Amino acid sequence: MSLASYKRRGIVYISGSTKETHTPLSYDLGRSIALSGYSLMTGGGAGVAKSAGEGFVSVPKEERKGVNIGVVWGAVGGYDIPGYPNEFVELKAQLNLPSNKIGDHRVTSRNHLNDATVCIIFPGDSLTRHDLDTCVGYEHPTIVHPFWTDCCPSLWDFRDVEDCMAIVNAVIRDSLNRPEIHALKVANVLSGKSASHLRNEESRRTLDKGKDNEEYAKEQERIEQKRLLKQPGGE
Repeated sequence: MSLASYKRRGIVYISGSTKETHTPLSYDLGRSIALSGYSLMTGGGAGVAKSAGEGFVSVPKEERKGVNIGVVWGAVGGYDIPGYPNEFVELKAQLNLPSNKIGDHRVTSRNHLNDATVCIIFPGDSLTRHDLDTCVGYEHPTIVHPFWTDCCPSLWDFRDVEDCMAIVNAVIRDSLNRPEIHALKVANVLSGKSASHLRNEESRRTLDKGKDNEEYAKEQERIEQKRLLKQPGGE
């Protein structure tokens, strides 16, 4: 099935720390998403994403309708970056370097591919905050762990799995009843109406993460050179 087919049934995006798993909450939430008939979407890496994915796939395939989707960066040539996706990802959505564009806008974050029905943000670092800002910028319905409540008081927050799934179920029911409203929110961001969000967000990220971006580019170059050496005729 295509990504669009799973979107029609509901996709729940989970983001959080790559260092802390926040189990059992993340694991139990991933499992509940599977049992509810939805698909899970994560960044496909370690920490919260891996724990939620493990919980999701603990439900046998014949007992669920969704899949675990990993939205990951791809290096030059389209091959995977080491560590991505984790072993629990069942469907990979990949944004490849070096031409990363959505419409006419160049993007430096794979977070722009997170076209989910509802987003859940666990505790994390500045990268998780960037993910949170992107979800809000696209006007995705977003639920946050109390860790983020002080900086995002207008968003829903949750204390346990039951609390979170009650909001998830309500949002997905509404999206099924009013698909044109939910689709319009994301479309607005890519139009002239809200395109400034993309430009401002990417400009800010480039300034704030200049050093990280340089290190990322060097790492990609190193991986590419290593791959070329393994090919026939490589030195």
